[in-house]
Amino acid sequence: MRRVYKWLGIFIMLIGLSGCWDLHEIQNIDYITSLGIDFSNNQYTVYAQTLDFSSVAKQESGKPKEPALIWIGKGQGSTLNIAMNDLYNTAQQRLLWNHITHIVVSENALKRGTKNLFEAVERYREIRFTPWIYGTKENIEQLLTTPAFYNLSPLLNISHEPEENYRQKSLVQPIRFVHFLADNLEPGRTVILPSLKINPKQWTKNQKPDPKLQLDGAFVIHEQKLQGWLDIEHLQGLRWLTSETIRSPLKITKDGKTVGVLSLEHPKFRITEKLDGGPPSYSILVKLSGNIVELLEQTDESLLQKLAEKKVEEEIRSTFINALTIESDIYHLEYDTYLNHYGIWKRIFQQQGLGITKTSLKEINVKIQLNHSGMLSQ
Repeated sequence: MRRVYKWLGIFIMLIGLSGCWDLHEIQNIDYITSLGIDFSNNQYTVYAQTLDFSSVAKQESGKPKEPALIWIGKGQGSTLNIAMNDLYNTAQQRLLWNHITHIVVSENALKRGTKNLFEAVERYREIRFTPWIYGTKENIEQLLTTPAFYNLSPLLNISHEPEENYRQKSLVQPIRFVHFLADNLEPGRTVILPSLKINPKQWTKNQKPDPKLQLDGAFVIHEQKLQGWLDIEHLQGLRWLTSETIRSPLKITKDGKTVGVLSLEHPKFRITEKLDGGPPSYSILVKLSGNIVELLEQTDESLLQKLAEKKVEEEIRSTFINALTIESDIYHLEYDTYLNHYGIWKRIFQQQGLGITKTSLKEINVKIQLNHSGMLSQ
């Protein structure tokens, strides 16, 4: 009898063991890797990018001989969730959303405001908060089908993996969805959303155009409302007030002639606020280090340093003024007041709107330390 109870106990334990009751074969699942959001004619349009699984997996024989296959699904609806559900009508297999690494939003969708734009995305448990997010003025379907190099998976485009590109040339910092949401909800904070475009001319493949993705500027959002868009040329000063900037080139000119190029790194800056009873004024101290990467005309190092400091100062102020044309506080000066002087912020900024003017930014002090000339021998 004891043996019977023993085997009965083992049998009960075996029944209680968890099994793979909800197992899905990976080849029977469509993995969505990019999500595009557009709005027109009072309807949302959702674009879902899926890839051939074999184009993502490692190729034992080297790089693939044929271009990676890309499928784009298009769903429409009166809300974002209804548009996403519209994709299920023709999905031949289960759609899995938790592999999204890239979200792109059209300018039209951003113009509606960002307060409830991502409501469906935030609440759906499959979608993570880690994808990179961008805005765009381009056709999203074309954007999502822009090929990578060497017939590789589009997952190797800068839209999915922007960090290595940013390490080599830091201009507009890429932003993850979670940080976008945090800045979007934070009072006094300005969201700098990088924008993507298709560059059809810079690269060719066998003497034929080979379009590639490019960062061309940024959409500026404040209080969950789109303030406007600035192209990359009008954002040059932003890189010097971004602590995550890794490396960025600076062209040095003298009397209208280019004399050299510096590579500047890792800015450290401090914003000082001054209160005198009226709107706050601000001063900025920026410290940079770097090296000479090109010298076209023999120039004294101390002069080169002074010219570089002046150039950085001009770029910072120019970007500040450019942002004011769309009523934007590009350097988060208002946020500094919000953190340190909430009462003043509430009285000036919350009740009167943008309290930043051209005269709000007073002194900009730039200090540059040149570590080496870039030469192997001196």
